[in-house]
Amino acid sequence: MAFLSATCLICERVLRETDNAVSVIRLVNIFSFKSIPDLPVDKQAVPIVVFGIVQFSANDDDKHTVVLVIVRPDGEQSEVPLTTDQQIPVGPIIELPRAAHIIAQLGVVPRQVGIHQVVLKVDGIERARTQFVLRQAPDDPTLELSGSPPQVLG
Repeated sequence: MAFLSATCLICERVLRETDNAVSVIRLVNIFSFKSIPDLPVDKQAVPIVVFGIVQFSANDDDKHTVVLVIVRPDGEQSEVPLTTDQQIPVGPIIELPRAAHIIAQLGVVPRQVGIHQVVLKVDGIERARTQFVLRQAPDDPTLELSGSPPQVLG
């Protein structure tokens, strides 16, 4: 296997243009939800979108399996198979690395609140990891999250 790199992001939406360019819209790491008392929790999925890029060398003709794993705060894991034994196609420029864009629209059932992990596995090996927080929405929507806002570096 000639694996080069993998990236995994969580966002609200991904747009794929007619020229196959991808736009990731609203990177998010906190998802708030309101429970509906009369509806079973399994029917109250919180929508998230996971965007990933997996790259292999230009001469890689192997078939690959890509899986997303959602790890809940208590360690419970759910696998979401994305590809099984699939060859990554050659791009428009043969000498450049082969790349696969992963766009997974998921519904996370809010059985647990807290920090959830999203793991991107390629051929059974963890290649990228990110996280998001699932939390109960406050009764007063004007309440701010505690702590400092993230700093922009660079």
